[in-house]
Amino acid sequence: MLGFDFYIYYLTKYRVNLIRPVTISGSMILDNDAELKRKNTEKFIKESYDPQNVGRMSDPDGFGEITGSCGDTMEFYVKAKGNIIEDVQFYTDGCGTTIACGSITTQMAKGKDIGQAIEISDQDVIKELGDLPEDHHHCAKLSADTLKKALTNYLTKK
Repeated sequence: MLGFDFYIYYLTKYRVNLIRPVTISGSMILDNDAELKRKNTEKFIKESYDPQNVGRMSDPDGFGEITGSCGDTMEFYVKAKGNIIEDVQFYTDGCGTTIACGSITTQMAKGKDIGQAIEISDQDVIKELGDLPEDHHHCAKLSADTLKKALTNYLTKK
């Protein structure tokens, strides 16, 4: 099956002017696409189509950026009060799976104690999304590692 690139537009809600091609699971993205729904969970599809906490944060307390083995770059921005994460945002130039992993990772971290959030692993992200194809597990690792880097950056500044 041929892959199909589509464009994601993040509107002013995210304060990001980002237009870029994304390929998800090598299949055309349509609401009735049985192949997409067969290969991915509803949660994965929701997080890919409607990611949460997307954008670059001005003056974050912690920042982390990593380019993964696939070439996708992810950034995490953290605002904390004491040891509690008040806000966390991510930004990526990556594929739909990277977007879904970034989105779910921010949701898992928000409101948590720094010590709990720094323990979020790639396996936690995969589990929360309801599994990922094996060839996309590196996206979950990129997301978890970038969050750890942002939190470590925050802790070194404290």
